[in-house]
Amino acid sequence: MLLKYADVTPAEINKYHLGKTFGEIQSILKNLPLAIAVIGSALRQSNKSGDFSSRWERILKKLRSRNNHWKNQLTTESYSHSLYGAFDVSFEFLGGVEMKERGDKCSHLQRRILDFALFAEDTEIPAGVLLKVWGRDKERQDTEFLDDADDVDDVDLQDDLDKMTDSSLINCSAVRDNGEQCYTLHDLVVHYMVYKYDEVHGKGSLQRRHRDLLSCYLPKVCCGDKEIEPLSSEENHTQITGNWEMECNRNGLSNKDEKQAIPWWQIDNDGYIYLYLFHHLMNAGYEQEANKLLLKYKWIKKKLQETEVAAVIADFEHYLCKIRMKKAAKTEYSNDKIVNESIKMIYQSLNFTARIITRDSHQLPVQLLGSLIQVPNSEISKFINDIESEKALAMKHALVPITPCLTQPGGYLKRSIPDNKATVLCVAFTNDNKRIIAGLGTGGYKKARVLIIDRETGRESILGKEVDRHDGLVFGLAIHPKDYFVITASFDKTLKVWPLDNVFEEVSVLTGHTDDIYCVALSSDGRFAVSGSADETIKKWDLKDKTCSLSMPGHNGTVRQVCITKNGDKAVSGSEDGNVRVWCLTTGKMLAEYDSMVESIRQIAITHDDSRVVTVGLSEDAVVLNLDNGTLVRKLTGHGREIICCAITNDDSHVFTGAVDGIIRMWPLEGEGKERIFQGHAQRVRYIGISSDGNTMASGSEDCSLKVWDCNPISAKHIRSQQGHIAAVSALAVTADGSTVLSASHDNTLQLWDVATYKSLHVFRGHRDKINCVTLSETLSYGISGSSDKRIGIWDLEKRINHQYLEGHGYEVTSVTSANLHGRNIIISGSIDNVLLLWDIDKLAAVHKLTSDFYDVKHIRMTSENQVSAIFQESASVWNITDKMLADRDASLSVNDCCCTHSITSVVSSCQQSWPIVGRSDKNGFIVGWDEMSRIRKWDLDNEIEAKVSSGHGDANLVTCLCLTDDNEILLCGSESGHVNLIGLHNTDQPIGQLKKPPSAENSPVTAISLIETQQNREGPITILIFTAHKNGKITCYSIDKATLYCCGCVSVTECDGNIVTDDGPDVKQPLMVDPMQHIGSLPSAVTHLIAYTAQGAVKLLSCSDSPNNPSIIIWDVANQREAMKLDGHTHRVTSICMVGDTHAISGSRDGTVRYWNLESGACRVDRSDHSDIRSLCVTRDGKQYLVSTNKNVIIVHDTTSGKYIRSIALGSKVNMKYLSLSRDGSQLLCCYDDFSSEVRSLETGDVKLSMVGHQNEWGNIAYISDDQTVFSRSSHCGMKMWSSTTGEVLGYVGRDQNNDKESGVTTAIGHSRMVTAVAVHSGNFVLTGSYDKTIKLWTIEQSHDGKLRFSLVNTYYFEHAVTAIEMCKDNVICVGLLSGLVCFLRLNID
Repeated sequence: MLLKYADVTPAEINKYHLGKTFGEIQSILKNLPLAIAVIGSALRQSNKSGDFSSRWERILKKLRSRNNHWKNQLTTESYSHSLYGAFDVSFEFLGGVEMKERGDKCSHLQRRILDFALFAEDTEIPAGVLLKVWGRDKERQDTEFLDDADDVDDVDLQDDLDKMTDSSLINCSAVRDNGEQCYTLHDLVVHYMVYKYDEVHGKGSLQRRHRDLLSCYLPKVCCGDKEIEPLSSEENHTQITGNWEMECNRNGLSNKDEKQAIPWWQIDNDGYIYLYLFHHLMNAGYEQEANKLLLKYKWIKKKLQETEVAAVIADFEHYLCKIRMKKAAKTEYSNDKIVNESIKMIYQSLNFTARIITRDSHQLPVQLLGSLIQVPNSEISKFINDIESEKALAMKHALVPITPCLTQPGGYLKRSIPDNKATVLCVAFTNDNKRIIAGLGTGGYKKARVLIIDRETGRESILGKEVDRHDGLVFGLAIHPKDYFVITASFDKTLKVWPLDNVFEEVSVLTGHTDDIYCVALSSDGRFAVSGSADETIKKWDLKDKTCSLSMPGHNGTVRQVCITKNGDKAVSGSEDGNVRVWCLTTGKMLAEYDSMVESIRQIAITHDDSRVVTVGLSEDAVVLNLDNGTLVRKLTGHGREIICCAITNDDSHVFTGAVDGIIRMWPLEGEGKERIFQGHAQRVRYIGISSDGNTMASGSEDCSLKVWDCNPISAKHIRSQQGHIAAVSALAVTADGSTVLSASHDNTLQLWDVATYKSLHVFRGHRDKINCVTLSETLSYGISGSSDKRIGIWDLEKRINHQYLEGHGYEVTSVTSANLHGRNIIISGSIDNVLLLWDIDKLAAVHKLTSDFYDVKHIRMTSENQVSAIFQESASVWNITDKMLADRDASLSVNDCCCTHSITSVVSSCQQSWPIVGRSDKNGFIVGWDEMSRIRKWDLDNEIEAKVSSGHGDANLVTCLCLTDDNEILLCGSESGHVNLIGLHNTDQPIGQLKKPPSAENSPVTAISLIETQQNREGPITILIFTAHKNGKITCYSIDKATLYCCGCVSVTECDGNIVTDDGPDVKQPLMVDPMQHIGSLPSAVTHLIAYTAQGAVKLLSCSDSPNNPSIIIWDVANQREAMKLDGHTHRVTSICMVGDTHAISGSRDGTVRYWNLESGACRVDRSDHSDIRSLCVTRDGKQYLVSTNKNVIIVHDTTSGKYIRSIALGSKVNMKYLSLSRDGSQLLCCYDDFSSEVRSLETGDVKLSMVGHQNEWGNIAYISDDQTVFSRSSHCGMKMWSSTTGEVLGYVGRDQNNDKESGVTTAIGHSRMVTAVAVHSGNFVLTGSYDKTIKLWTIEQSHDGKLRFSLVNTYYFEHAVTAIEMCKDNVICVGLLSGLVCFLRLNID
């Protein structure tokens, strides 16, 4: 390398006898590439002088001298002395003969290269900046930086830069678009230049040089009418601020701080100065000027316009780093602590909102307002005043925060890292506390990621290469005591050892477990690891040999957590069997077993003195046990929901627990010390990590965020608690004058709010379960709430007490309203069944019952004509209320029924019922295609974990149907665009191919998919026949070789059927495109069910449509492409079909019958049901029984052969089941409901084993009546429909704009990206929508030429959590409720 840079050959070295010289130079340079490049460049230049040999000897002599000099100067053991010695030689070489002849201390070329000491590390320095500084020296004839005879022009300056580049001390790194060259320096060269600058020019000269550079950029308004030499001294700085003060007075500005701050935001941007102005101010000695700049909103706004959010935040980090350094040196950096605290708060606020501002820089003022407003700090108040003077906030349609809408700085939350796109499942600090390691789920990626996060800056990087990443969720991790490596546990049944800093070291894989791995722990010396798995074993791993040295079976359930004692001789494990076990790590024997006193352990933690163990599970309490004998030490009681994670500080002083409601609590492990609550996560907290010093805590959550908290026990922060509730806000109600708001929450409370002061006036308690709805009675000043405890609460808002509870519903109350009918104060309530009750408030009794053909009331409204309108999911029912209905009646009489006068079913925008579901047979889980965007999720009900699957469809393309192969390896996903994608589930969860859309499908959505495997002979290949059906009734068949499909999906066919995939298979990197084989036939309307089966060696296909008037079941002969048989008998739409063996089928219908069909003869047996709406059927594994689900809260079991009733399974308060399936062993039922919840129940007892709710869809399942005739209800594509409640006509769509490419099936979203969860109408001209994408959007209403209403998006506000409720108050004030429980207020500028 040295020969290359010196531009000499080995022959020339031999010719001039320089072998020894050459060898010594290499020895001194230690083979350091940078040192070799610098000395090689000097040698190359010396070759041109002609005196070849002597110049090499002189350079060697200087190199020896300077190398020895730096050895004595540098105290640290490193190779820096070799580098600095080489820099000295190169720098001296730049002086040349000219410097010696003139007797100068430094040549102009050396002075100019020293100017690179001005610039920060890792900086691209434009030539224009250097020419600007050097040109100013020329104008001022500065003798310190110019020779007396210098008369250089820009060409000479560029020549100097070329010479410096030839020296290899600087590099020409890039060329800008305008042709300007940029230069960079190695960090060590920068450090050397800084040192050399003071040596050459004297101490403090670099500070003056920074001031000279700033002078080149100073705003002209500060320089007055005459040219001065600004910023070169404190006197000139005073003169500049004086000029600026005069300018402020001239323009009528009187703010003292405005006068003091130099308006740097007025300077022109040359691509450099806005990035590095703060660096130069700090190094010029203008720290006070710098901190004033950080407190100026105008500067932050301007810098954001010219650069990016990261550059703005970097200025704050630079300043705060200086403060920490000064504190460490015990020197006060700024006497004004308020200023420093204010800068910290703005820095935190920018960090909290950086994600949004990066996406939309126009959000800067409103995001900062939402975070900083009402912060009790004088400097922040001035900063807020600057923001509020922003013209954008006064613009029409602006959404301006009035109260805190985001996390406020100054609290325990230090940093939030949101939108990881996957659940944060585990988290830990490195032992030096500088980094946080987090393990994630797949989140729609091909593989699960492990993040490395800088604790101070929050900057993220991904651990390792993609090829090395886990194929399953990363559920546990542990870090080496000296931070050499991190070991991760995954659901791909492997452990991986990742080097943390050595990028050249390979990742090691440890295999041996046969099921998902949940946890891993490292010994205190880092020599071995212990892991726990769903295979119910614990394994010990030798990390040197990368082998399993010990296996310890014994638990009767999944091992959820394992810990190693301090001396490394024992392991402690916690399992879902509810027991804690202690193991000997030498023999593998179990030493002790204790009852954990919690149900189904989720996590354990042991104290560092090995005396106690903390256990948490499906309980609201954490239990502390004595590890020696298993006795109870204490219970930690206080959480309102189940605790699923825990952690203990290194000094054993505190224990942390995280619950499913997102709340984290910090408890003293001993005594009755004060607890601390950390509130910020919107969903369950999955993992907690504590820094080794015990001062910082990190938490990972299912809301896909990682939060870093200050948990120092002595840091008593006086922070305001969140304004609102501690659980999701479910509903809001506003008085007629808009002055008062009543909020309802899942924390079982209501709060009364004053819109004038934006403060909570009172909290109402009394409900025993979550509150779902709320309304206000204007005539009586009552608040009325409906709850999942089946009660209606009446609250006196003036006396602020509970007036009474009304009981009468058999299920949870979902909607309430009040009215004055015929002189009576009436409450109307609806439940998830089809019953509405009318209550007389004065008599506190039900006076009438209204029934409907539909179920699950979403919203009730009284019209002006004494009519009750009830909105269901896609329909409306209307009743006329007469005086006779409300007449006095004896309380002993039963409440009368009254059928509705008319019902309207709206035009359904999606092709079939929402929420297509596929049950999985290998585990207690299922796959869901959400009714929002193209999202698919896998739910693992055993672990209450969801994983995202990429459907491959467009951004806003609705997933309409799903089908899974029998071995659960390939998922077929149909979409609204008519395309079907093939998704590999074995290790990618990514699309691997597509079924080409048949011409007959046109652009009709896919409504049903079925498949079957065929094989002509035992030795022949297996063929998969895939059948797809569309909304237009067309049915198409595809054929594909199974080996080809599974090779494309990276699935081993050997595991499935014994066949081996040959090496000459298709390229696995190419997506598989399958052509349609044949058209099977057509049905008159959308096909809802397809079932492929074989009969006498021939493939047949069962099909039916959604037509209520033509509910026939058609059997198709696939080979001959003809209708083989029609099964007639049902009188209403068929809702479910199941096969019973190969010759019989069973079907259910909304006509209330189940029919058992002989598929050979067409004969059937009719079993009548007591219920009019059969929703789903399933057949037991042996085919002897079938189960029926209806819209009621019961599953009915019948004998398949005779049809006789056997028994019923009660579902409690659950009704409207959508899907019913049996587990693989036939012992458990998977029940999925229209409210987007699911349950796993025992088939034998009916008891609930597991339950889960799809949160975003729970909130998106809404309906809202804005006036007597206009209704908003849920629609596909993350939007809402606006339709007439009298005609069912769709008037327009709101909440989502989209561009749809019909050919490719790709739909691009413009509006909401997740389900719409809330809606409010303002004066008929504006609509506000809230969404699970954490935004509210403002839409204007316009009428298009075809008479439809068009909604145009005009503004957006971003929150940290999903929006769950919106209401309009007086004076254009908007009240918003969030999933986190926060209640906040914004103002809408109409004019």
